[in-house]
Amino acid sequence: MDPVSPVTATALKGDCLELYNTYNLILHFIPKGETDMVVKITIEYEKKNDDVPPPQKYLDFVVGLIKGLDAQLTKQ
Repeated sequence: MDPVSPVTATALKGDCLELYNTYNLILHFIPKGETDMVVKITIEYEKKNDDVPPPQKYLDFVVGLIKGLDAQLTKQ
């Protein structure tokens, strides 16, 4: 299995830009063995002000999405 380039998503509009000036989601798919893979999730963001919390709810959503995809793919 060859290493895959990271997948990057940049927020152009939406709820997250109400809290953050910039928001980028980066997924690195790292092969582990012949059939397994680890996903490294990175979120780059700039808060609009110091009172804004880190984007934990967005991270939780992405983790749930990846786990759901994994569950579907391993059933096949």
